[in-house]
Amino acid sequence: MTSQPIDPFFRRLFIVVIIIIALFLLKLMLPVIIPFFVAFVLAYLFNPLVKRLSKYVRRWIAIIVVYTTITVGMALLLWWLIPTLWHQLQAAWEYLPRILSWYNDVVRNWAANNTNILLPALQ
Repeated sequence: MTSQPIDPFFRRLFIVVIIIIALFLLKLMLPVIIPFFVAFVLAYLFNPLVKRLSKYVRRWIAIIVVYTTITVGMALLLWWLIPTLWHQLQAAWEYLPRILSWYNDVVRNWAANNTNILLPALQ
């Protein structure tokens, strides 16, 4: 039996269908893949610290120390950052009426006079 050559159109169509199916499956599996990807990135980033610390203590202790230190550091950063962001948001909220007034008075008039564009008024 001799094999017949496959038409290039059908070969390309087959490749496109396989790519579409693969992208669909990737989309379905994304909630499962993301934690693995994040774990891979964290392990890759923290590996030099673990290697350096494992010269002095066992590797599993080095891993625990590095991850605990990073976790505590991130918690302290958030503990400091969240109140600061909250105060900044409150200040921006209080300043918002002045920004809207400036927009309605200055920006809208400038746009109408210089570009003949009528911008909507903001309330």
